[in-house]
Amino acid sequence: MILYKYVSYETAKIISKTPGLRFSPSDSFNDLFETSCHFFKDYKTEEIFGEFNRENALRRYGMLCLSRSPINQLMWAHYCKDDVNGLHSGAVIGIDVEKAGLKSVGNLLIPVQYGSVIYTATKPDYNYKDSYSDSLFSGDASAFSSVDLEALQRVFLHKHSSWGYEEEIRAVKRLEENGPYIYQIPADAIVDVTFSYGLDFGDHADSLFDIFKTNLPNCVPYLCFPDKKTWQLDRVTYEKYISLAQGEN
Repeated sequence: MILYKYVSYETAKIISKTPGLRFSPSDSFNDLFETSCHFFKDYKTEEIFGEFNRENALRRYGMLCLSRSPINQLMWAHYCKDDVNGLHSGAVIGIDVEKAGLKSVGNLLIPVQYGSVIYTATKPDYNYKDSYSDSLFSGDASAFSSVDLEALQRVFLHKHSSWGYEEEIRAVKRLEENGPYIYQIPADAIVDVTFSYGLDFGDHADSLFDIFKTNLPNCVPYLCFPDKKTWQLDRVTYEKYISLAQGEN
């Protein structure tokens, strides 16, 4: 399975030289409601479950956010930019999740095969008492358990439906220290990289392609650009794009 990471131009260069993916605590994310679906009430006893020191506990877990598609227009606009190079200047990294170790149930609290984000218009508050995990809420859980799946979904995988455009799949890992964690992956786990029509295809772009070609020779470069007849993005290999461009001249 190939999943995609949207990154800025500078981050793309770093990944090409030192293949790795960042697991970040939820307090660094741009959704104010991140990890806020953990509460539920037992209406028979009136007891509230899911109360814990959210700030401390959730800093013990890092999340890696991936997407199913490399040609998501809003994802390009929101995540593939920086102040120096501008909009659509970043890249989308295609990752073979098996080669990257992102399906490991022993090393990840939530491996990607269980990490599809659940988008809802109404915030859930139903009982998940049978899946309740003290180790999860204390910040000590480190390996996936199917018994805890419902609790894991409530804590890490529920988001408002307005975020559905991201088509997000997550991996979650316990952090040894507070703050982001760089998860090193083998170079052959990065199978392709996509650049946008918004990138200046001059020396600036050529140097970035050269970096990927040198550091990740088996990584296939793609370009995406607007389809003139629809609202969609097209995606072709770099070689095909150059061939098409030469044919127009």
